[in-house]
Amino acid sequence: MSADPDGTNAADPATAIDPGSAVLVLDGTTDAAAAPPFPDRPVVDPADAGVLLVSLAGAPRRCLGAWDRRVGTDPADGAILCTGPTATAVDGTESAFSVLAVSSPGALTPLGIRITERIDAWTDRGYRVDLQFDSITTLLQYVDVQRGYRFVNRITGHCAAVNATARFHLDPDAHDERTVSTFRGLFDAVVEHRDDGVRVRSR
Repeated sequence: MSADPDGTNAADPATAIDPGSAVLVLDGTTDAAAAPPFPDRPVVDPADAGVLLVSLAGAPRRCLGAWDRRVGTDPADGAILCTGPTATAVDGTESAFSVLAVSSPGALTPLGIRITERIDAWTDRGYRVDLQFDSITTLLQYVDVQRGYRFVNRITGHCAAVNATARFHLDPDAHDERTVSTFRGLFDAVVEHRDDGVRVRSR
């Protein structure tokens, strides 16, 4: 891990994160595809990667628009995984991203299957994998902390086994410190948005 265990300020946090890491992003923006400023560019090169944007609250078109504004480069292959009635295809738009759906953010079994199957498919094709999960905060509106922890632990463990990069968002203002600390222990690095900039800490 490139980040300093004591924390380093980073104008571009992507440079302080190793590909294949599990990263917890602490900020008040629960949109993994749009959250400024992490990362100003992806940790892995999209041209050689499978990119999975998991949005538990946003529509696919919103995720795609955020990706285009933030990155502006199509991945080798991409998918947007959404839940509920917002999980519809991006009509009339040529996009490198397909749309996947599950019924509810609380449907952890199908949600986990969708994520791991897509990661494995890309790994088998030789792609590097970039998972962006929006967000733990939304997830905890549907399941308790214990179930949410087990789910995130399973997904980060699967990513580690295939050297996939995973970024999970959590709004620290929406949870008590015990909950934040519980999830913090699952990650290789924590990117924290502060008034004085962006701080990256590694385990």
